[in-house]
Amino acid sequence: MLTRTCFLKGACIVILFSLGFGANVFAGGCDNSAVGLKGFSAGCAYTGIADDASAVYYNPGGLAFLDENIWYGEVYGYVVGTRYEHTSGPYKNKSDEEFFIPGLFVAKAHGKYAIGFGFYVPYGGAVTKYKDFCGTSYDAECTSGLSAFTLSASYRVLPDLSVGAGASVYDGTFETEFSGIEKEYDDMPAGYGYNIGIMYRPAQKWSIGFSLRSEVDVKMDGKVRVYGQESDSRVEFTLPWYYEFGVGYKPDHRITLGFSCRYMLWGDMDMMSYTTAGVKTDKPTHYKNSWLIGLGMDYEMDSKSTLIAGAKYAQGATKDKGLNALTNDVDLLTLSVGILYDLNKSLEIGVTGFSVTGFEKEYNSQEFDQDHVILLFGVQFRY
Repeated sequence: MLTRTCFLKGACIVILFSLGFGANVFAGGCDNSAVGLKGFSAGCAYTGIADDASAVYYNPGGLAFLDENIWYGEVYGYVVGTRYEHTSGPYKNKSDEEFFIPGLFVAKAHGKYAIGFGFYVPYGGAVTKYKDFCGTSYDAECTSGLSAFTLSASYRVLPDLSVGAGASVYDGTFETEFSGIEKEYDDMPAGYGYNIGIMYRPAQKWSIGFSLRSEVDVKMDGKVRVYGQESDSRVEFTLPWYYEFGVGYKPDHRITLGFSCRYMLWGDMDMMSYTTAGVKTDKPTHYKNSWLIGLGMDYEMDSKSTLIAGAKYAQGATKDKGLNALTNDVDLLTLSVGILYDLNKSLEIGVTGFSVTGFEKEYNSQEFDQDHVILLFGVQFRY
């Protein structure tokens, strides 16, 4: 007689088997706005400010407003402590992992022109590992991410208006493992894209920015191993267009406030295609368009110390019927507070702590949730 426990275990095995052959890890949860020392610390509300080298990512139009003949740069990294939770019947699955994500930016302005370069992770950068998933004795693991190498240029069309653009090459990683089934994709280049930015500063206190990030056709070659039998494989999908608007405001010389809103066309990415051993399979993604809003502030407490804080709300882009345990793509609220400290006129260090709270979703007798803590540290320089 088929007991309820056996049924639930069997259902979990089916779920994991499906994940192993077509996990939707590149979902809305793949959007990674954790970029830049100041921008990330200020709730990603940086599109309308973009006054350092990370403008390469947030708004390349801002590069032309940097001080002339000075090299701007930053190196940063953040440590993420993750907690993913998935519940199916009596089985509570938890994934607690820690990992490190780096980034760097360099930029310089000369006259009306400016150039910049960045290395950062705008998509993914996540690790999920469930041990003994749903009591099946099978482990479920997933690692995914796309890092970008971006070269940007900017031109000040008018004293208060600039435009900029950047071209990016992406390096991709996507790995899943379920018992004897492993998928590994790691390719460079995995795709190409571009971003465009406009910065308008009509007054000393106000700045307005707009940025667009292009869609990216991703193709990664790799291997699929099924109980020791290895086959060549390829995964293909198209990451969507991003549109972002931001405003910066300085009520006085010590305070800067920022607001940004990002709209992402994840609903246009309806399929992921896998070709393994010459057989092509299309997997529906069940995505919807999503949005992100951010609020940020920095306050110069004295001549050396600046308090920086932010709040960000990001909507999950996976429809309920597309939710899976490896992404737990729920809505997320991120709160941050940090300190920037000037060691001298050329060097500034920063440390920021983040609390990421997920809003639990329930669907088809399953519960999905995630909560994380992040510690960001970095160095900015002007030379």
